[in-house]
Amino acid sequence: MRRDLNKGKVVLFYPSYEGMGKYHWFPFPYLYIGPFLEKAGFKAIIIDARVEPDWKNKLAKAAKDALCLGITAMTGSDIRDALEAIRICKGMNPEVLAIWGGPHATALPAETLQSACVDIVALGQGEYVMPEIAGRIYSNKDYTDISGIAYKRNQTIYQNTKADPRPFDYDLFPGFHLINIEKYRSPNNVASVFTARGCPFRCTFCTAPDNNYSEKKFEQVKNEILFIVNKLGFKNIFIQDGTYFIKKERVMDIARFFITSGLNIKWKAKARVSSLLDYSKEEMILLKESGLASLFFGVESGSEHVLERMRKHTKPEQAERCAQICHEFGIEFYASFMFATPSETINDLKDTINHIRRLKKINPGSVIQNCIYLPLPSTPMYKEACANGYTSPNSLEGWTGRSISSRFEERDDITWIPSNILSEYIKTYNEEFGVYKHLFERELEGSYKPVFDNMTCISRSEENK
Repeated sequence: MRRDLNKGKVVLFYPSYEGMGKYHWFPFPYLYIGPFLEKAGFKAIIIDARVEPDWKNKLAKAAKDALCLGITAMTGSDIRDALEAIRICKGMNPEVLAIWGGPHATALPAETLQSACVDIVALGQGEYVMPEIAGRIYSNKDYTDISGIAYKRNQTIYQNTKADPRPFDYDLFPGFHLINIEKYRSPNNVASVFTARGCPFRCTFCTAPDNNYSEKKFEQVKNEILFIVNKLGFKNIFIQDGTYFIKKERVMDIARFFITSGLNIKWKAKARVSSLLDYSKEEMILLKESGLASLFFGVESGSEHVLERMRKHTKPEQAERCAQICHEFGIEFYASFMFATPSETINDLKDTINHIRRLKKINPGSVIQNCIYLPLPSTPMYKEACANGYTSPNSLEGWTGRSISSRFEERDDITWIPSNILSEYIKTYNEEFGVYKHLFERELEGSYKPVFDNMTCISRSEENK
């Protein structure tokens, strides 16, 4: 049904970031927010700096008659583009209001609002609050009583109570029509989807527990995947839920749908090392038949001491069992580890190194990803890092200079570990791993071949010739 988008234009900007590869996920926050804005009568314009080389000129043009600007950014270098985007928009249209959302602003709303560039912070989910803010602006009404925002008036910052979490199973379909799909198509033709939002677990390093865990309905998941495969022409699916293998019955129902629908896709997902152990041999065979090609495990550490501080509630031997299961069923075992966490010792590092060696022995095809810990504001481990000597930036501009690299030679912010211990830690780490290369770098040089590489990439324009 056609909607009259006559209330004005809302520009939604997605920034680029340090060390990004050539191919990108869809701009998911805006695929969800855009249809809510359209339902309320607004025109949503998405400008994604990751895929638009000329994003500055496009943004300047769009800002001339924009009602407001929506911004999202993680904690790090992408804040730089976000700040520049606001300056461009306000330069073209001084009256435009900048509404900043996303995990960083939600964690540090007052600090975010200290920037002269920011007018409003949307706390948490944006699907409902953004149309409400835009509606007040359009009607020239006061917006300061809206739940789930922080704002400033006369240089004073105010924060309202958070809005109640809304379920993820709303009826509005993601706004794929708002983007050029081909700009997000990779050679291995993989599209990411979310079947749930948030995470029910409480890892101390992660911001996800602040999001209320909520699942899409089974019919919604089916319809979205059918659209992505049949209409958009993607042949591989990466289920990006923080942890997918939570409810076995739901996972198996979706796997059966993959089989009975005849989609003939391959798929991968994220899993905890504890949850996979609940699946029988017959269930694993069905998952493999449905196209399961790879599982991403946030193993994080081989030290029980570190895992306890992370509140992972997992054991190294569970990861080793998962490595064996994946080896038996021909599923890629992709394991991510986190290094240099607060209070970590050399012995903890050695436990992790020995654990990785065992995983590779159990499953020679294991793919190992190394990540150096990044303190994320509002998380328990961030507070632990600060208590151990970390001094975080205190402004949006300050956060832009933080490196997210997983190479120690490119990080100078690890002040939560005493320098004498850190020196020995890095020496031991480098002796084991050498000069670490990120996975996309290994893919470019040919030392890593993604499990989806043998699938044909057909764009819709090519298919229609």
